[in-house]
Amino acid sequence: MNTTHKHNTPREFVTYIGYIVSYLAVALSGMSFAFALLNVIFPEVGSYTSLGYTDVFSALGIFTTAVIVFLVMVYVVVRLVKQGGTHPDSRVRTWTLYIGQFIGYVTLAVTLAIAIKYFFGGEFTVRFALKSLVVLLIGIDAVLFFRHELSRTDKTPAWVSMVMSVAAGVIVIVSIIGTFMYLGTPNIARSIKHDEQRVSDLQALGSNITNWYQSHGSLPTDLATLKKQDYYQEPRDPQYAEGRVYTYQVTDAKKLSYEICGTFDLGSDNKFVVRKDRATGGNNYPYSPRANGVMTLERRFDSGEISETNLDNPWHHGVGNHCYTKTIDTKQYPIFEKPIGTRSVEI
Repeated sequence: MNTTHKHNTPREFVTYIGYIVSYLAVALSGMSFAFALLNVIFPEVGSYTSLGYTDVFSALGIFTTAVIVFLVMVYVVVRLVKQGGTHPDSRVRTWTLYIGQFIGYVTLAVTLAIAIKYFFGGEFTVRFALKSLVVLLIGIDAVLFFRHELSRTDKTPAWVSMVMSVAAGVIVIVSIIGTFMYLGTPNIARSIKHDEQRVSDLQALGSNITNWYQSHGSLPTDLATLKKQDYYQEPRDPQYAEGRVYTYQVTDAKKLSYEICGTFDLGSDNKFVVRKDRATGGNNYPYSPRANGVMTLERRFDSGEISETNLDNPWHHGVGNHCYTKTIDTKQYPIFEKPIGTRSVEI
């Protein structure tokens, strides 16, 4: 037995290192996914974090991949034990598993310390409490997991590993289904992103139309006219290659009224759009347009423009083609005066 063990020591070392790393990857990616989801479910106005709505799907993908790799490593370890490639007295196996168990204890200690600090600091929010609970559960699981592995022998029933594998798979499936039910499928997320770009493009288009008026004293006749403007970049729909374009039409040249239109995938009252807007503090529409269509850099959640349905937002839209009617305020946005150097001088 000892000869076999010495012969398989490199294999044993690599296997258990991979086993621990894969488990820690599951723990960390699961924690990141839980944090990102909690940031969306319990948003805090004015709170910016790298883990938010846009990270949920990427975190879920990493978590799913980590679980798959871990399940492969479970199979490799079980096979190693059955073939006699390791045993309870192996120093390589014991040291690596004790390191993993130590990490679990450290996680528990740090979680407790942070929870106590925030509790006495008066910042113990529901979101923070749930995050602490997630970390606590992961720490407890790590301790129990590595304690079990330290006691594993070639006589340990195979069903123990099977239950552990099934539990990991169930957690992933529940996470995927739960995320899709609350945030929508990746297809919906892509549609939301496209619609955000369309709103941003139409806002930029409105600004360019206003600048044209201030420079020329009239509205541009069509979008092609705007190309004559210096530094103008033509906005294109995210699905331009599929035939989607933005349109512009003068509705009343004397009153300086016009329409700009785009085709949207989802309506502003869609529940997934509303959840995204609430979770990001209104960043769905990063600029807060005034009545005349010119943007300001103030955040919409600061100006109180967020509602439960987004219908109070001046840039709300329905599904399909939607037009915005804008009128330029000539008092607020007068025609630019020509520089003195450009005026004709009579001699």
